[in-house]
Amino acid sequence: TVDVNGSVTTTGASGFASNGTSFDNTGGAIDTSGGTGGITIDHSGAVTVAASLTSAAGSVVINSTGSTVAVSAAVETTTGAVTVDSDGGTTISVAGSITTTGAGGTVSLGVTGAGAISTAGNITTANETVRIARAVSLTGTITIDTDTGAGDIDFDDAATINDDGLGPWNLILTAGAGAVSFGDTEAAGNGRIGGTQAIGNLDITSAGNVSFFSTGNAAAAANVTIGSGTAAGAVDINGAITTTGATGFSSEGTSST
Repeated sequence: TVDVNGSVTTTGASGFASNGTSFDNTGGAIDTSGGTGGITIDHSGAVTVAASLTSAAGSVVINSTGSTVAVSAAVETTTGAVTVDSDGGTTISVAGSITTTGAGGTVSLGVTGAGAISTAGNITTANETVRIARAVSLTGTITIDTDTGAGDIDFDDAATINDDGLGPWNLILTAGAGAVSFGDTEAAGNGRIGGTQAIGNLDITSAGNVSFFSTGNAAAAANVTIGSGTAAGAVDINGAITTTGATGFSSEGTSST
């Protein structure tokens, strides 16, 4: 068990690394931005990140191989990638925003661990990809913003998206010239939105192209708007989209299929 009750600052190439059963840094922020090292929290028990994690070029890895991860404080890097994984489930609160500000600062959630993701936390990158690989429950309105360049926003086949039932919560996506994809291959349920609980508004403010890969039913939301800020590129819809709000469905782009 690792319990961090005061701030930890490093200036070297190794940064901060912790392994063990449970981890809790409620009492202490961890900052490796004064050096080139990153932050690795790789435990088998419950991992609680309740004070900020800050790195520069070093990556930030938050992982529980046998339990849960809870993030309720900001995670920030410049060019370091951020990876969050768990086998028992990941919870990200509204205070658990993830921000990277430089080239190489990709963000990945659930790529290795099998745990579902409950999130109210925003994600921001500087033209770098955001990938979400597991089922998502929105516990608050979230924004994922990869800036104006070629940063993709990719929800894997298994990354279905649903409201937690306490919303409706909105999902706002800004990908600039990057692609937004719900699923990776055409099949029923892949990347489906609102399959068990419809979300609030799905607002894709900009994207190079947008793909809904779920056949049969692709999305259920209050309203769906594609290209609300800057017109999107090609829009590819492979399943039904159902809305219940006053605005309904709106799409601006180059082509639609």
